[in-house]
Amino acid sequence: MGRPRGSRNQDFDVKRQQLADRMAERLVVDGVMASFADLARAAGVSVPTLRHYFGDREGAVVATFQAMDVSSRDLLEALSDPGPHALRESLQHWATRTVDGFRHYGVGNLFAGALSHGLHDPVIGPAFVKYVLEPSIALCERLLQRHRERGEIDIPDDELRGAALSLLSPLVLALLHQDALHGKTERPLDVRAFAARHVDRFLNGYGPAI
Repeated sequence: MGRPRGSRNQDFDVKRQQLADRMAERLVVDGVMASFADLARAAGVSVPTLRHYFGDREGAVVATFQAMDVSSRDLLEALSDPGPHALRESLQHWATRTVDGFRHYGVGNLFAGALSHGLHDPVIGPAFVKYVLEPSIALCERLLQRHRERGEIDIPDDELRGAALSLLSPLVLALLHQDALHGKTERPLDVRAFAARHVDRFLNGYGPAI
């Protein structure tokens, strides 16, 4: 007796996760998956197959963001641990790793692709915030909080999120400007040097704990 129409295979969830992982890998490589057909090609399946597992384009993109969130958790946790580094060295290390991640490990493509999917979209936009943007902000919050616990910086609880946004936002904007938006052809910027100066300005603003 055949499987009832509309029922799922036992390996449905496993297959769905595999497809989401493939789409996430493709997004990291090229940052562009504009249509449902693009997503199907990235997953290596037909459009009807992708529709079977995700329903529609929004469902497929959200699942892609979720896959990226899961696969990046260990890395984000490692980056939020200052280890033996003092405050300034730790933040400079974070800034360098952020630039390298954007430029050499697909994070820039992920942000650019996620933004292109998510802006003005009531489903994809919040998913980008939840699974891509917020984890990056939370990383900065944890890093600053750990230095606060060491007594190296004094940021009140109600300012911690704002401080994390102040640390992350200029660097992300500079990287998107130069790379994804090709701003280096209009007004080049040495992003590594900018990142180092930005950390110094951040510390001048918040200052070490006294």
